[in-house]
Amino acid sequence: MCLPDADADPLETYLRQVTTGQPGGRILLQAAPPAAPSLATMVRLVHVLGLVVALSVADHRANAGAPHLVQGLRWGARVAPPEATTDLLRWVPGAHHRTVSRAVDRALRDLRNASDRAVPTDPYTAILTPTNNNTVGVDVGHPRDVLAGQDDPVLLLTTLAAKYPGVTLTVLLTPDRCKVQLPRESRPSAETNAGPRKVVFTAPTLAEAVAAAGSAPLEPADVPAAQGRNDDS
Repeated sequence: MCLPDADADPLETYLRQVTTGQPGGRILLQAAPPAAPSLATMVRLVHVLGLVVALSVADHRANAGAPHLVQGLRWGARVAPPEATTDLLRWVPGAHHRTVSRAVDRALRDLRNASDRAVPTDPYTAILTPTNNNTVGVDVGHPRDVLAGQDDPVLLLTTLAAKYPGVTLTVLLTPDRCKVQLPRESRPSAETNAGPRKVVFTAPTLAEAVAAAGSAPLEPADVPAAQGRNDDS
């Protein structure tokens, strides 16, 4: 579509073009979220491929009434190779998307960037493949499940993010453990007198890691003002 001039409204121009020669015609518009699986399904699917999931979540709901600041909950998801457990900063997705489904959709579109690194170099080693993929979840065949029966981990992550308004939390999910990373400690270490640093809570399941992180709130001075762009990149 070409705009007749720089000041023309794109939507008005489009409607004028599609209704030309059709007096009384109707235009039906549909706004639907991406056709992406649930977060739990994506996590289990990624795990059976020998990969891990890095998530970011930030709660900016306290910014209501300040339209120049980021609003609502923001999400990010990224599929990462196994070595992301030791090089997490390289794979942090950042919390930019307004919905979980948009974050999941973006992560799956970039899946091959991580899956290429999980392919065995030995030609006699089988490539991991999902055994079942349906609307309920993925039967990954692992003896342990980091989600531990959580069909909707979004609620756990939303609850945790609400305890740290304006702070971007990072969660790394591997098949057998979960890491929740907070930006800074609530106070300097008494032993080393060191300044604030990142805090990581590790547990066998997401629920346990979230519980541990939620029991160690940051002091108000450590919670930055929520700023940034109010968009969805």
